[in-house]
Amino acid sequence: NNPAYQATIAAADGTRVYELAPTPVATLSENGSLRNVYLELE
Repeated sequence: NNPAYQATIAAADGTRVYELAPTPVATLSENGSLRNVYLELE
């Protein structure tokens, strides 16, 4: 279960940055393929 993002910012080149609540794992989509990303929280 992925957390909802709290904020997003888009750049002119199409890059997007998302702010998430602290979570150890997020599932991202890259070219239609899902990937689990494991985050190291400080």
